[in-house]
Amino acid sequence: METHWELFYHRIVGPIMGGQPPASLTDLSLEHSLGDTKKASNMIITIKRRFRTVLMQHVSRTLLSGDQASEEMEELLQYLPKSAQHFK
Repeated sequence: METHWELFYHRIVGPIMGGQPPASLTDLSLEHSLGDTKKASNMIITIKRRFRTVLMQHVSRTLLSGDQASEEMEELLQYLPKSAQHFK
């Protein structure tokens, strides 16, 4: 899973935090000897899903009602750069 997280960082987190364009899937695939960009993309999607699930669990723990979690998540995402909107 270490490679998954590295891809996620270089493609998603780093650009959000640093305001830079994301690393290309081609470059990431070559750097990590993945063979093709589809595999890199699938690995990133896996981590996005896990990240969103854990974030939703954390947000849900801070609320009285579980029904408010999605609403709270939407509000939270408004404070992130536009590049973070793909977490919806």
